[in-house]
Amino acid sequence: MNTAGRGMNDEEILPDPEATIEGRTSESLEDALVDELDIIAEQPLEDRAASFSRIHDRLQAELNGQ
Repeated sequence: MNTAGRGMNDEEILPDPEATIEGRTSESLEDALVDELDIIAEQPLEDRAASFSRIHDRLQAELNGQ
């Protein structure tokens, strides 16, 4: 997010840990993503790209509201 020149503070930039998406807080969603990334990091190198691509596509769809 580009906040240059808009006078935004850290509270406005950082996700609200109390906000929910499908009943889960942003903090629990972040924890789940970190866990998923840790699992991928343990996979053989040739399998990682496809796994990271799936996560990228899923996150992009969430950002686009799909």
